[in-house]
Amino acid sequence: MYIYNIQSNGYYGGATEVPDGTEGIPPGNTRTAPPPIPTGQYAIWQGTYWGLTTTPPPAPPPPPSLQEQNKAEAQARLEATDWVDLLPVSNPENNPHLVNTAEFNAYRLTLRDIAVYPPATYVEFPTRPTEVWSS
Repeated sequence: MYIYNIQSNGYYGGATEVPDGTEGIPPGNTRTAPPPIPTGQYAIWQGTYWGLTTTPPPAPPPPPSLQEQNKAEAQARLEATDWVDLLPVSNPENNPHLVNTAEFNAYRLTLRDIAVYPPATYVEFPTRPTEVWSS
């Protein structure tokens, strides 16, 4: 038994053999086989069936630049530590509270610089501090 891949642009992406009796199939696949595909034509998914077109699939988008990758990575790391800026986390009157807030603030400042002014070269990202909580 085969399943047939539907690429994100709707074009046929090939067949994968699966064991007989397979019930579920991954998203982006169908059990419906495409028709024979003549030279110069392409199979494209029409929602419930395969159609044929002479329009070739669009070229994939170029990969993000190193600068865009640096910005995205810095933003993701900032989002992962946004909780540090919550007042109850760093307030010494709360127990527990984050003891090493200054380390996290320095870490986040470096990330913020990268996110706002992303370099177009390789970046060695700072190491995330380990949380130290009061007891």
